[in-house]
Amino acid sequence: MVGSCLGAAYVGSIMPSTRSWRWIVVVTATAALAALPAAIAALPTRAPGVSPEVLLERVLASEDIAFEGYAESTGALPLPDVPQAGRLADLFAQTTGIRVWSASPTAWRVDELLSAAERDTYMDESGLWLWDSARRTATRVDGHPTVRLPRPADLLPPELGRLIAEAADEAEVTALPGRRIAGITAAGLNIDPASATTTVERAALWADPSSGLPLRVEIYPRASDHPVLSSSFLDVDISAPARPTIRFKVPRGAGVNHRSVTDFAHEVNEVSPFVLPDELAGMRRSSVVARAASTYGDGFERVAVLALPTHLSPERADALRSAPVISRSWGAARVLETALVNTLFLTHGDVSFIVSGPVVVEALERVAADLAAHTADGTL
Repeated sequence: MVGSCLGAAYVGSIMPSTRSWRWIVVVTATAALAALPAAIAALPTRAPGVSPEVLLERVLASEDIAFEGYAESTGALPLPDVPQAGRLADLFAQTTGIRVWSASPTAWRVDELLSAAERDTYMDESGLWLWDSARRTATRVDGHPTVRLPRPADLLPPELGRLIAEAADEAEVTALPGRRIAGITAAGLNIDPASATTTVERAALWADPSSGLPLRVEIYPRASDHPVLSSSFLDVDISAPARPTIRFKVPRGAGVNHRSVTDFAHEVNEVSPFVLPDELAGMRRSSVVARAASTYGDGFERVAVLALPTHLSPERADALRSAPVISRSWGAARVLETALVNTLFLTHGDVSFIVSGPVVVEALERVAADLAAHTADGTL
């Protein structure tokens, strides 16, 4: 009798009541439904029938593809608190939710979604509208800058994907298994830079095989199995958005500011009399922004150089005073290092240089040594 009662109590303690069992079924079913999208995305997909070379060409040609959707970019790239950088550090060091409507390269809207507000950018042929919902302030910017800081739109998969694709050579590209992204079976590319000096170990991107629109991008730094920057659509529709969606209308009662785009090339030419050479450290000049501002090299080895009078040196900024100093035969320089982009600040004679790019510090040092030589012999 005692044994029977103990046995019944034991069975009762491990067997749920009918009502409890129903709740277990409901919870289990709900969890299964919630996990379905991730489970489906994790299933192996048949690789779309497109070669890596063709897919690379389609990615590069996808700038005019119209689309709308929601994406998230995740950065693990801590940047120094440099004045005038705005929210640049936040964009590259946290997860950013971005909703986009893009009709063309000169007609789009991008909303950066914050916890209790949003910052929206509307692009048209003559400039931008910037909307800050927290401050209820609209800013009209007339013109389009040739040089500017990154903005949320640059972290969308299409922009980031094309940036990576432009730096890649066909010999550096191989196929990755297809992947289900935002409801699309995307074709994958692995980009393995041949350069021994770039900070980029590899990059991976997945794109719609028909249009070439990049849907997910991952950038890996040297000696790391984790991307330092990734961006992926969670929802996307490859079709033209409704025109009213991308046209800004100032909300009633909102404040309005106006400003014109600063002409960076003109400003540099106004304050800097220096002329950079056609070649530095064995790299040919690849673009000219101003006579004292150019890029050198190509692909993942491209380096940007800016020459300024010493009284305009950014080394005076508080954020740079604590940067490590390296001393070499050609002089002393401050260095800011990140996993992806490194920057060197050198003052030599009456010239201050900023040298920056996705390359190791040793590569920047070679450029700095050449700049110091040009300054010493008066050929700058």
